[in-house]
Amino acid sequence: MKAQLIRTFYRSLGPVPYPVAARALEHFFANPLLQKTLYKKSLRPLQRFLGAPPDRHQAIQYLLANHANDWRLSALAKLENADFERVVTIEGLHHLQGETDSESGAGVILANTHHGASRCVPISLARSGIQLTSLESHDVLAKIGAANRQNLNVVEVGKGEGFVLKQVRKVQKLLKGGGILHIVPDGLQGSSGTPLPFLGRERSFATSFAELAVDTGARVVPVSSALDSQGRVTIELHPPLPAPDKDALRSAKINGLLHAYVDFLQQRWRTTPENIRQHHLHFYQKLPII
Repeated sequence: MKAQLIRTFYRSLGPVPYPVAARALEHFFANPLLQKTLYKKSLRPLQRFLGAPPDRHQAIQYLLANHANDWRLSALAKLENADFERVVTIEGLHHLQGETDSESGAGVILANTHHGASRCVPISLARSGIQLTSLESHDVLAKIGAANRQNLNVVEVGKGEGFVLKQVRKVQKLLKGGGILHIVPDGLQGSSGTPLPFLGRERSFATSFAELAVDTGARVVPVSSALDSQGRVTIELHPPLPAPDKDALRSAKINGLLHAYVDFLQQRWRTTPENIRQHHLHFYQKLPII
């Protein structure tokens, strides 16, 4: 009954103008009674992570980051250009432009995270005129019928068990030609990875993004995103991860990039825990303590 009520409310947002719907969501999630009834279980992992009940801001932000994401993605894609520019802000584009080396052909890997409004990053960059390819487990944008994706190419990689040879060659060619590849290295799918300390626990991370960077000469630019209570999205491109020593072994280069990305991810979790995805918190809290 609860789940049906929530789904009905989310579906009702479809025809509503984005700013109005965003404010409705804020008021919905801010309701103490609804937090205690509909979202008590959802808020529990955040409380365990914080070691105390989340404050009002944290609770609202956490629910915004974890619910109605398909609606938000579809609504942002459909906004008229003027409305889109009022809602979405992209900072640090000079890191992207400055790291595309036209002479060497080396491209850029945008290393995103499952944090904040991360699902909005590829379509937002594409709508801003940036041509990119995104590695996705499946093409969510096609599923929800998202508009304005002319600059965005999606390469599906299934359940994350590893790239097939055709996919590897496709993205390697893209990067060697100076293209831009969006990838989210902190996914939970797949059974392989390198175990590393992560906020007091041991967690495995896929090395695919680092392997691609080392093998193609691409720079890795971390990406973060934030969603405020009014539905505004801020996307920030951070300085590139330190380039590996040219004389180092391939394995050492990969390991160095992986550690740098994990440091970046840990900083995001520490700074804004209310933006962590619920299923990632569930996964983290089951990891072995070190």
